[in-house]
Amino acid sequence: MSPRVNAITVAAIAAVCCCDARRRRTPDDTLVVVLQERADNVDPRFTLSNYDAAVSHMIAIGLTTVSTSTGEPTLALAQSIVMTDPVTADITLGDHRFSDGSPVTADDVARTYQTVADPACGSLYSKIFRDRWKLVEAIDPKHVRMHMVLPLGTLRSDMEFGIVSF
Repeated sequence: MSPRVNAITVAAIAAVCCCDARRRRTPDDTLVVVLQERADNVDPRFTLSNYDAAVSHMIAIGLTTVSTSTGEPTLALAQSIVMTDPVTADITLGDHRFSDGSPVTADDVARTYQTVADPACGSLYSKIFRDRWKLVEAIDPKHVRMHMVLPLGTLRSDMEFGIVSF
């Protein structure tokens, strides 16, 4: 055999011997995500790049989620969405928890939307939120009322914005 084939064979054997499942350092309950670039900010209110948004969508779930295969919005944190009139939606939250174990409440939803809409927050989404939402209010711990500026045909997909804990 040539020296080149010997070197390749030795490298392959070393790789097989060293790549043992017993030597992995990642715990079973840990998700590992590989990105081409570093995600700088994973708070959905302040994401700047596609990498930021990709990680943000994994850790901050919205009231709805949009299927990547069909483009159809489905319920996520919301258990139900009822239109009480063309510009008002009443949302009932399901029983969900944040990663720290605290429950997702209507106050978390309302304050997420309110902080994004506030120009002082500095979110890139501030104007978009002010153009869509007149008021987002917590009715009780499980119910949110969203008042829109105008009727929205994209209401369910617009509710995909990640909710943060307050």
